[in-house]
Amino acid sequence: MKLRPVARGGVIGLSLGVGLWISFAQLHIFPSMLNEAVVAHPWLLHNGYVDYQEIADPRSPLLPLVLSWLLPIFGYDAALSARTMHTVVVCFIALTTMLWAYYSSGPWALLATGVFLVTWSNFFGLWAIIYYDVVLAALFLLYFIVLAGQIARPAIWRLGAAGLITGCAVLIKQHAMFLVFPVAALLTWRSLSRQVATGQAIRESLTYLVGLALPLAVYAGFYYRQAGSFHDLIYWLVTINLTGPYASEAAAAPQPEHLRDMLPALWMLVPFIGRSVFPPAEIQPARGVRILLLAIFLLGMIPHYPHYSPRHWPVSFPFLALISGVAWADLMTEWQRLKAASLLLISITILLSWFVIALLIYIPRVQDNKPASSTEYSDLIPLAAALRERIPASGKVALVPMDEGNANLIYLLRRLPPRYWLLCLRWYLNPTTIERWLDAMEAEPPEIVLFFPNGIDLSRSAPQMLEYVRQHYQVVDAVPWGNRRRVEIMLRMPTSSP
Repeated sequence: MKLRPVARGGVIGLSLGVGLWISFAQLHIFPSMLNEAVVAHPWLLHNGYVDYQEIADPRSPLLPLVLSWLLPIFGYDAALSARTMHTVVVCFIALTTMLWAYYSSGPWALLATGVFLVTWSNFFGLWAIIYYDVVLAALFLLYFIVLAGQIARPAIWRLGAAGLITGCAVLIKQHAMFLVFPVAALLTWRSLSRQVATGQAIRESLTYLVGLALPLAVYAGFYYRQAGSFHDLIYWLVTINLTGPYASEAAAAPQPEHLRDMLPALWMLVPFIGRSVFPPAEIQPARGVRILLLAIFLLGMIPHYPHYSPRHWPVSFPFLALISGVAWADLMTEWQRLKAASLLLISITILLSWFVIALLIYIPRVQDNKPASSTEYSDLIPLAAALRERIPASGKVALVPMDEGNANLIYLLRRLPPRYWLLCLRWYLNPTTIERWLDAMEAEPPEIVLFFPNGIDLSRSAPQMLEYVRQHYQVVDAVPWGNRRRVEIMLRMPTSSP
């Protein structure tokens, strides 16, 4: 049994079909997540707020910034923009992954990789709509393809391209800085094995570093023109991450049941590693490329530090799909060579198990008549509709306490907050950030405070914020929200003018 080569158009069509199905499933079948980083945050940037100076955020800046630029194209509908871009990026991931699987290991790898992507896409976090890790997965894939080409056919331009991709990835998420290590290892190996002269090795290193620095320098210039200083950028991207309490207070370990349910997706790691460590005389892809694939799969787990979450799995996901597809193709190749029925039985069992798991995942959701919803967004839509009828028609609105579960309410109300956007997470709150929030509340006092009594308890982490609200605002109304929750509408007291 041998699969015939597939025409390029067929491979592309199949890959895009897989990407479109995964996107459709995440948007319309499974529950998804629309984080404030891809809805409210881009909308604030579009309205002139400055990252880090007026929007407190320890994450890299490029994703919300690009989404803010796209808002006019989508009629200023931030949710539509995020969902559309999610579809584009997921289709790119599926297309790139399956094309590489086919051209490196043939039709068997294409088949297995496609089945793996469809089966495990929801489990590995693609429900997080256009979240940082989804975009990072696409950039990691590009980086891998460029570096795999460098292993096969060294060219200095590939190192420059790898540097550019690394720089853009760092602007998506700081964890991408670890991408310098595979390049460093490759250049060191080429130099120690005397494949290149010392002068050429230096030129290659500088080419990569220049490529890495270029996008960072462009953003630095853009930011300085907006903010006039790097103080807040350095504080949020470097200082608070290295010296603040984030690593300890935001730490979360994986749940044992989640790791247990993941085991069938990891089966093919064993034969892949075995064949990479003890390769036959002829092996495709080559041993160096396989080691690179495994290394980037492991690097893709770094975003789980310090806070483990399934939303961080998309970075590793396409590489696990490639590992599984290549390893499954290896089994089929060995079966064709040895004519061993046991190898064929193992291969068919693995593929069928993925099909069964896919059915168990998809069928209950398809049979469920409830429309798919997006956490951190969908339940805010009726709340926003109710609040519009109760609050004054104009004036700024502050959410207290604000967290990822209610922050998108600002966008849905189309009401701007004070010019210091601060989530009330423990690791965001310290004397400096609290003081900045109080200053913003005094500089341009919002007419309305929407208070969430069932939200984060500020009595220990930020009592000054609670005290300020109680001294300057009074409750005039309340709106029920969801299951035994409510939102209190507070208006500024007449005697509290600044």
